[in-house]
Amino acid sequence: MLIEKVRAGFIPSVKITTLREWNNGGCEVGVYRLDNLPTSRLDHASAIMFTCACTSHACPARAAARAEVMNEVRAELAPLLSTQGLKAALLEIQRRATSLEYLGQECLSYVSINDAAALLDAPIEAIRLACDQLFEEEKLELVGGTLREFEQRFRLPRELAAIMANIAEEGSDRVAGFEHKVQEVTGITSGRVAFGEHYPNIDKRILGKFVCTWCFIRFARVHVTPASDFYSVQQLTAERILKDLRSTLPAPLNPRVFSMYLAELIEIAFENAVIEMQALPRSARPETFYRLARHFAELGRQFHGE
Repeated sequence: MLIEKVRAGFIPSVKITTLREWNNGGCEVGVYRLDNLPTSRLDHASAIMFTCACTSHACPARAAARAEVMNEVRAELAPLLSTQGLKAALLEIQRRATSLEYLGQECLSYVSINDAAALLDAPIEAIRLACDQLFEEEKLELVGGTLREFEQRFRLPRELAAIMANIAEEGSDRVAGFEHKVQEVTGITSGRVAFGEHYPNIDKRILGKFVCTWCFIRFARVHVTPASDFYSVQQLTAERILKDLRSTLPAPLNPRVFSMYLAELIEIAFENAVIEMQALPRSARPETFYRLARHFAELGRQFHGE
């Protein structure tokens, strides 16, 4: 029996429960719930397993069983979709997947955007738009193309995150680390609290004036007069920047968070300069800031539609 083959692949302490089995075309197919899994290698101690006796993803019996499940789930979701719309149906899909219910999805414990589109007979772009709206409502998010329960934490507007990831060596890891630092320092657990209507997308005019122009002036100054301004720019901590922003940054933007963001960009610039200085003559140091100055000048022109 297939269940015995499944049990043989796990240590005895793992509890395996049969949720559903098929025997189509001579190949056994089954859906099983696994509990007491070692959590050292997994996010959760429980998971769903969908497999067949031949373990081939191209198995016709496996494909037929998956199609049967998806058709059943599609029929169950149809009334909700017609009465409450796409967002409600997506939340229900995520709820059921989080509850370790097999919906015919490829990702087993999670549902991909392609799975959701198939279950709801909806275009990918419509699913993506609904997910964006649910993200703004802090109810659901897309992570790597899969639907995930919204994680309540501080986040930057998408454009600010993209700018930081673009100039940082570590990219998205640097953004995640900075967001964690802001939450730890300020206690703010939502981007909307810090940016108001400028979250999750910030107004490009704000970006142009308070990020691009601000950075351009300071990085260009280092290139022009490096001897006097290299370390003076490095001393632009969040506290010092806050003094300049407090009276100029329009509400509802949080001056403290914004000053921390600009200070982080300064820190990244100096980290990049140090890396370059290790491989190039010391005289090349200002070139890092000159390139960044040109980068922010170009961004600023784009944001102003030039």
